Amino acid sequence: MKGQACPLCGHQKARRTCPALARRICPRCCGTKRLVEIRCPSDCGYLETSRVHPPAVTQRRQEHDLRFLIPIIHDLGEPQYRLFMFVQKFLRDYRSTIVPTIVDVDVAAATGALAATFETSGRGIIYEHQPSSISAQHLTTKLKASLDQALKQDHTLTTQNPAVVLRRTERAAQDAQKFFDADRTSYLDLIDRVCRETTSQSPSEQPTTTPTAEPHSGLIIP
Repeated sequence: MKGQACPLCGHQKARRTCPALARRICPRCCGTKRLVEIRCPSDCGYLETSRVHPPAVTQRRQEHDLRFLIPIIHDLGEPQYRLFMFVQKFLRDYRSTIVPTIVDVDVAAATGALAATFETSGRGIIYEHQPSSISAQHLTTKLKASLDQALKQDHTLTTQNPAVVLRRTERAAQDAQKFFDADRTSYLDLIDRVCRETTSQSPSEQPTTTPTAEPHSGLIIP
């Protein structure tokens, strides 16, 4: 019934009918668990409203994220941009499966070492640079294998693109903690937010080209 407590939190009144759960939940759980704990269908009216009119705190977070990201990606060519997003999604997936988890320092060390390997290869010298920590070394190995596979499958990605993309990721991982004034996973948390925003968009909403200006709201990053 409408006056009952939310089955998720047990405290707030259940006022919204959730199509994913087929039950009423409270507005707070709807807003905070949406696409995180609740697999919202694309035609949910509350989900659509949140995309068009995000809460002020969410919008401020998105705008802050964009101020950090745009200088890093704004001049990347289209193949480099796709490769950049490929690397970010790899890092997000890798973080969710590895134990113990990685931190931003590992990301910076791994992408920096791998960028150096690609740069050395571009000069005709085969030498695999390695970071000092074991966790970063493992990340380097896995990321290189994934990148090598991507380069074989997509011939539009030249051998020079990976080094550029990896250096941008290295820089972002190094700068994120200071910019966001947060903990050791500031950049990894940013990646998670960006990928979550991407997943929540329908295919027709996702752009196919590199953004050249800051959107007024929303993380419009494929």
